[in-house]
Amino acid sequence: LLDLNNGTTYDSFEDAAFALDMKLDDLSTYTDDIIAGKASPLEFHMKRRQMTPSMLAANAGVWQWRVKRHLKPAAFNKLNNEVLARYAEALVMTVEELLQVPDEVVKDISYRG
Repeated sequence: LLDLNNGTTYDSFEDAAFALDMKLDDLSTYTDDIIAGKASPLEFHMKRRQMTPSMLAANAGVWQWRVKRHLKPAAFNKLNNEVLARYAEALVMTVEELLQVPDEVVKDISYRG
């Protein structure tokens, strides 16, 4: 496990590199995609937490292929409360927060260290 001094650990260098390359401006793109019906709120929150589908799958106890499927609005909208609760817990939020995207993209992701 890799720890990048921000409280997040990564299973591989690929996951860590993905998280480090994440740009805050990209979050507004995901917000636009959600409004346009191209992405689910799950994708926004996953990217906001700087997670990959494999990281979210491991933390939520869901198969990776299912996480990728749930990034699409049609599949996400059919999720039951149990799966939503798993995702919410893995993303450290409530189910209600998971189902929404903030009006303004939060741009103050800070790193400790």
